[in-house]
Amino acid sequence: MGSEKGDKPKAKAKARPRIVRPLGYLERYELAMLTLGYYRNSILTCRYLIPAALLPLSPAPSSTSEPGSKTAGPAEPDTLSPIRLAFERALARVVLAHPFLRVGLRGEDRRKPDWVALETVDFRRHVEWRLPTATTTTATAADGKVAAVDAEVWPDAEVWATVREHLDVRCDGGEDAPSWKVTVFVTRGAQEGEQGVGGRLDVLFEWGHAHTDGISAKILHEDLLRHLNEHINDSGAAGRLPEFADRVLTVPPSAPTLLPSLHTLCRFPVSAGYALATLWRELRPTPLTSYVATQARWSPIRLQPYATEYRQFALDAAPLAAVLRRCRAHQTTLTGLLQTLIAVAFARRIPAADAPALSGGTILNLRPIMAKDEGARKVLRELREKGEVDGEVDLARAMANYVTSLHHEFGAELVAAIRAHATSAGADTANEPKEHNGGENGGASSTAAIIALEKLVWQTAERVRTEIQGKLDQGFRNDLLGLVWAVSDYRTLFTDIAKKPRSSSFAITNLGVIDGSPAGPAASAEGEGGGNWRIDRAVFSISPQSTGSVFTLCPVAVKGGQLWVSCNWQACAMDKALGDAVMADIETWLRHFGREAEEREEAA
Repeated sequence: MGSEKGDKPKAKAKARPRIVRPLGYLERYELAMLTLGYYRNSILTCRYLIPAALLPLSPAPSSTSEPGSKTAGPAEPDTLSPIRLAFERALARVVLAHPFLRVGLRGEDRRKPDWVALETVDFRRHVEWRLPTATTTTATAADGKVAAVDAEVWPDAEVWATVREHLDVRCDGGEDAPSWKVTVFVTRGAQEGEQGVGGRLDVLFEWGHAHTDGISAKILHEDLLRHLNEHINDSGAAGRLPEFADRVLTVPPSAPTLLPSLHTLCRFPVSAGYALATLWRELRPTPLTSYVATQARWSPIRLQPYATEYRQFALDAAPLAAVLRRCRAHQTTLTGLLQTLIAVAFARRIPAADAPALSGGTILNLRPIMAKDEGARKVLRELREKGEVDGEVDLARAMANYVTSLHHEFGAELVAAIRAHATSAGADTANEPKEHNGGENGGASSTAAIIALEKLVWQTAERVRTEIQGKLDQGFRNDLLGLVWAVSDYRTLFTDIAKKPRSSSFAITNLGVIDGSPAGPAASAEGEGGGNWRIDRAVFSISPQSTGSVFTLCPVAVKGGQLWVSCNWQACAMDKALGDAVMADIETWLRHFGREAEEREEAA
């Protein structure tokens, strides 16, 4: 026998993960972009404020960092380890609750790949801690006194540099791991103006878009915050999660199973006219592609080099509230306004010969419609009876790919009117400094240009909002998702699209508002949630889609706090000066509306 000859017995082969289900149509669509390299990464970064009671200001003696940490200086495990443990336990609870955070992907290069169930999720692979060097800053005590304290600070520049670096790299898990990653930047000590805060965590959650969408990332951060606060008073054995040990999460058999795909839950009926027109527009051969004025022919599709240009700015709570009041007064929303402002910025800066008209897109969250849809509820009941879905499912809070898109046209007549108004205003601002150059209508938006265009902006923003509301009221009918069955191979689809003119100049994916201060067990006299973990900043960042819109805007706000607006474009698709000018115009318009509304209220 082999053992008598001194041979070692063969190790038992590890069983391959169990197939849960095939990828749905939309999941395969997203995966094709990722595997071709036409899209890379998505990141939602939230800043968590740590209650001072959990992290004293005085640093502990230096020591070595635990596994999974990257340090720019000495780590402080005596005081930071409880924070890290509490955070990873809270994250583990989120992973257990949301199945897409614990499935792998088999056969990603096949036409019909599969999701596979994972028995474990190793946080040593998925969660990275970055600890900074010590410095000195100031903190304001409860009595109002300002004192110098020792702190350990990550500058924002380091956080943004990491976001930029990661945007160009696919977040890949493969068959043996889910496609997500968390990077945590630790800052010890309160910053100027902060009370009751012992430090902060800047948390980058990045994911593969075949697994989940942007709303899912928002849900993850909100659930993570909830678990941090629900277990804020737990310590030692009281806070232990039996399934989580040595930074490895073991998935129990009782964990919720993977949710059905979008097309399993919902029916997308299409009329014959819509189907014929859409299929001809989307799938006709390149030689038969006719000229369309709204196409972004000024920016031909280039697949390489793939490098992301990324920018962002913040709008404080007061001017944001003023902007939203103006939107409501003009029967529109922030998304409707931003769509219009991008169109105005591009119309002013791209010559009419290159862009006689423009088109934009809005990504829409389908969850509110799905949660009310009797058809989706019926499917869930049937799957529950078969044992394929566990318990009640709240589709409004489900992490999955449950989105669609809406196309907006800014026709030749409207774009010509924008250019005419901007040109007439330019005569009054000839002597004003031009901060940004580009296009035939001069530089950055001046006060005169804003006044000349404002009426047209609000009229157009109202129309865009009406289009969005009409799409939501229409539900699943006559949606492009109703024709995905006509595509047998999404990789072939995208390689064909890459040979055609670019269809859209810009897009918006708006995550809405994150509730960063929910009430919890540690609420104190300092205010609701004063003793709890809080989120006080959120920034949504995505890489460009090589075959999609040239320019994508990504707004997200924290309830009662700032709005952060980021944008991206592929470096080879648009000149850097043009992108910077468009982003500067958007910021100028928003600050104008915020300032003007505040001034009106003060005068009243």
